[in-house]
Amino acid sequence: MKNLFDLAFIPTLTIVLFVGLCTLTSCSDQTTTDESKIQLRSSDVVVGNVSSGNATLTRSAATILTNWNLTLNQSGTPVNLKSVTIEEGANGYYLLARGDNFKSVTSLHYDSGSGILTYFDGTVTCTTSACATNSGCEAVGKKCSHCQGDCTKTTSGAAF
Repeated sequence: MKNLFDLAFIPTLTIVLFVGLCTLTSCSDQTTTDESKIQLRSSDVVVGNVSSGNATLTRSAATILTNWNLTLNQSGTPVNLKSVTIEEGANGYYLLARGDNFKSVTSLHYDSGSGILTYFDGTVTCTTSACATNSGCEAVGKKCSHCQGDCTKTTSGAAF
Protein backbone atom coordinates (compact mmCIF):
# COMPACT_ATOMS: atom_id res chain seq x y z
CA MET A 1 0.00 0.00 0.00
CA LYS A 2 2.88 2.38 0.77
CA ASN A 3 4.30 1.99 -2.75
CA LEU A 4 0.93 2.93 -4.28
CA PHE A 5 0.86 6.11 -2.14
CA ASP A 6 4.41 7.04 -3.21
CA LEU A 7 3.54 6.46 -6.86
CA ALA A 8 0.52 8.81 -6.66
CA PHE A 9 2.04 11.45 -4.34
CA ILE A 10 5.22 12.24 -6.27
CA PRO A 11 3.54 12.93 -9.66
CA THR A 12 0.81 14.99 -7.95
CA LEU A 13 3.39 17.09 -6.08
CA THR A 14 5.38 17.56 -9.30
CA ILE A 15 2.29 18.83 -11.16
CA VAL A 16 1.34 21.22 -8.33
CA LEU A 17 4.88 22.66 -8.20
CA PHE A 18 5.06 23.00 -12.01
CA VAL A 19 1.70 24.81 -12.22
CA GLY A 20 2.65 27.10 -9.34
CA LEU A 21 6.02 27.95 -10.91
CA CYS A 22 4.42 28.66 -14.30
CA THR A 23 1.85 30.95 -12.69
CA LEU A 24 4.53 32.92 -10.83
CA THR A 25 6.78 33.45 -13.85
CA SER A 26 4.28 33.93 -16.69
CA CYS A 27 3.18 37.41 -15.60
CA SER A 28 6.45 38.78 -14.28
CA ASP A 29 6.38 41.98 -16.38
CA GLN A 30 2.63 42.38 -16.82
CA THR A 31 -0.09 43.64 -14.52
CA THR A 32 -3.84 43.29 -14.84
CA THR A 33 -6.15 46.21 -14.24
CA ASP A 34 -9.07 45.24 -12.03
CA GLU A 35 -11.58 47.24 -14.07
CA SER A 36 -10.65 46.01 -17.53
CA LYS A 37 -9.07 42.57 -17.05
CA ILE A 38 -6.67 43.27 -19.93
CA GLN A 39 -2.96 42.60 -19.75
CA LEU A 40 -0.83 45.75 -19.52
CA ARG A 41 2.92 46.23 -19.36
CA SER A 42 4.08 48.57 -16.61
CA SER A 43 4.94 51.21 -19.25
CA ASP A 44 1.47 51.20 -20.85
CA VAL A 45 -0.90 54.04 -19.97
CA VAL A 46 -4.68 53.79 -20.14
CA VAL A 47 -5.84 57.16 -21.51
CA GLY A 48 -9.46 56.51 -22.44
CA ASN A 49 -12.26 54.13 -23.22
CA VAL A 50 -14.91 53.54 -25.84
CA SER A 51 -18.50 52.94 -24.81
CA SER A 52 -21.45 52.82 -27.22
CA GLY A 53 -19.18 54.13 -29.96
CA ASN A 54 -18.11 57.22 -27.99
CA ALA A 55 -14.45 57.64 -27.03
CA THR A 56 -13.67 59.59 -23.85
CA LEU A 57 -10.53 60.50 -21.95
CA THR A 58 -10.15 58.74 -18.61
CA ARG A 59 -6.75 60.26 -17.84
CA SER A 60 -6.44 63.91 -16.93
CA ALA A 61 -6.08 66.13 -20.01
CA ALA A 62 -3.77 68.41 -17.99
CA THR A 63 -1.45 65.48 -17.19
CA ILE A 64 -1.39 64.31 -20.80
CA LEU A 65 -0.64 67.83 -22.10
CA THR A 66 2.08 68.53 -19.51
CA ASN A 67 3.91 65.30 -20.36
CA TRP A 68 3.35 65.68 -24.11
CA ASN A 69 4.70 69.25 -24.17
CA LEU A 70 7.67 68.25 -22.03
CA THR A 71 8.55 65.29 -24.27
CA LEU A 72 8.31 67.28 -27.51
CA ASN A 73 10.20 70.29 -26.13
CA GLN A 74 13.01 68.03 -24.85
CA SER A 75 13.25 66.41 -28.28
CA GLY A 76 13.74 69.80 -29.95
CA THR A 77 10.19 70.50 -31.11
CA PRO A 78 9.10 73.68 -29.29
CA VAL A 79 5.32 73.50 -28.87
CA ASN A 80 2.65 74.65 -26.46
CA LEU A 81 -0.17 72.14 -26.87
CA LYS A 82 -3.36 73.31 -25.13
CA SER A 83 -6.11 70.80 -25.86
CA VAL A 84 -6.33 67.05 -26.31
CA THR A 85 -9.09 64.82 -27.64
CA ILE A 86 -9.53 61.22 -28.70
CA GLU A 87 -10.44 60.87 -32.37
CA GLU A 88 -11.33 57.89 -34.55
CA GLY A 89 -9.82 57.61 -38.01
CA ALA A 90 -9.42 55.06 -40.77
CA ASN A 91 -6.51 53.46 -38.87
CA GLY A 92 -8.17 53.34 -35.45
CA TYR A 93 -8.19 55.65 -32.46
CA TYR A 94 -5.61 58.35 -31.76
CA LEU A 95 -4.88 61.24 -29.43
CA LEU A 96 -4.98 64.65 -31.10
CA ALA A 97 -3.40 67.59 -29.30
CA ARG A 98 -3.61 71.15 -30.59
CA GLY A 99 -1.83 74.35 -29.64
CA ASP A 100 -0.64 77.63 -31.13
CA ASN A 101 -0.36 76.74 -34.84
CA PHE A 102 0.59 73.11 -34.03
CA LYS A 103 -1.04 69.73 -33.92
CA SER A 104 0.44 66.52 -32.61
CA VAL A 105 -1.03 63.06 -33.16
CA THR A 106 -0.24 59.69 -31.59
CA SER A 107 -2.03 56.41 -32.25
CA LEU A 108 -3.67 54.39 -29.48
CA HIS A 109 -4.21 50.68 -28.98
CA TYR A 110 -7.89 49.75 -28.73
CA ASP A 111 -8.92 46.62 -26.85
CA SER A 112 -12.36 45.86 -28.28
CA GLY A 113 -13.19 43.40 -25.51
CA SER A 114 -12.85 45.96 -22.73
CA GLY A 115 -13.18 49.24 -24.64
CA ILE A 116 -9.86 50.44 -23.17
CA LEU A 117 -7.64 52.83 -25.15
CA THR A 118 -3.96 52.58 -24.28
CA TYR A 119 -0.83 54.56 -25.10
CA PHE A 120 2.16 52.22 -25.50
CA ASP A 121 5.75 53.08 -24.67
CA GLY A 122 7.55 53.69 -27.97
CA THR A 123 4.47 54.84 -29.86
CA VAL A 124 5.12 57.20 -32.79
CA THR A 125 3.98 60.80 -32.43
CA CYS A 126 3.75 63.15 -35.43
CA THR A 127 3.85 66.92 -34.92
CA THR A 128 3.35 69.71 -37.48
CA SER A 129 2.61 73.38 -37.96
CA ALA A 130 2.17 73.19 -41.76
CA CYS A 131 -0.67 70.66 -41.52
CA ALA A 132 -2.07 71.89 -38.20
CA THR A 133 -5.47 72.77 -39.70
CA ASN A 134 -5.88 69.90 -42.18
CA SER A 135 -5.06 66.24 -42.62
CA GLY A 136 -1.47 65.09 -42.95
CA CYS A 137 1.36 64.37 -40.54
CA GLU A 138 -0.68 61.84 -38.60
CA ALA A 139 0.60 58.73 -36.88
CA VAL A 140 -0.02 55.62 -38.98
CA GLY A 141 1.71 52.66 -37.39
CA LYS A 142 5.42 53.49 -37.14
CA LYS A 143 5.25 56.30 -39.74
CA CYS A 144 3.77 59.77 -40.18
CA SER A 145 1.39 60.39 -43.07
CA HIS A 146 2.39 62.82 -45.83
CA CYS A 147 2.26 66.57 -45.18
CA GLN A 148 3.19 69.49 -47.45
CA GLY A 149 5.69 71.09 -45.08
CA ASP A 150 7.15 70.23 -41.71
CA CYS A 151 6.32 66.96 -39.99
CA THR A 152 8.39 65.79 -37.03
CA LYS A 153 8.28 62.14 -36.00
CA THR A 154 9.05 61.41 -32.37
CA THR A 155 9.25 57.99 -30.76
CA SER A 156 9.03 58.45 -27.05
CA GLY A 157 9.55 56.42 -23.94
CA ALA A 158 7.71 59.02 -21.88
CA ALA A 159 4.32 58.09 -20.54
CA PHE A 160 1.30 60.33 -20.95
